Amino acid sequence: MQIVDLNQPPGARVAHAWVYVADLTAGAENSTVTAAPVPRGELERTLRSAVLEAPKAPAVMMYSTSWCGVCKKARAFMQAEGIAFVEKDIEKDQAAAEELQRKAAQAGVASNGVPMFDIGGKIMGGFDPKALVAALGR
Repeated sequence: MQIVDLNQPPGARVAHAWVYVADLTAGAENSTVTAAPVPRGELERTLRSAVLEAPKAPAVMMYSTSWCGVCKKARAFMQAEGIAFVEKDIEKDQAAAEELQRKAAQAGVASNGVPMFDIGGKIMGGFDPKALVAALGR
């Protein structure tokens, strides 16, 4: 969408240099939204710095099954500790099972049980809370 302010003289319209920013969570009650013009360069610098300053925590992937009691304990532990993770059920998701096999083989780790974790590229089998926290650098 290109927004042109016809109140400006043609030379000052420079539509590509401005963007409109709106808070879409505000005004939901009456379906109105207020937008403000922001210089495109300023917005891009703000977004770039926000991305660069975002904390770089290792991604945690937990491979599990629905019936695994240890998986349930690991899930509860990570939720209680505020550890963000993605869980993949290797029985329900064949691609996840193949992904785990490939990662484990590359790491030289046996993948004959669950849970299995990929923490920032490090493959760990079983659930050891202390080892999990250490792998996260906490």
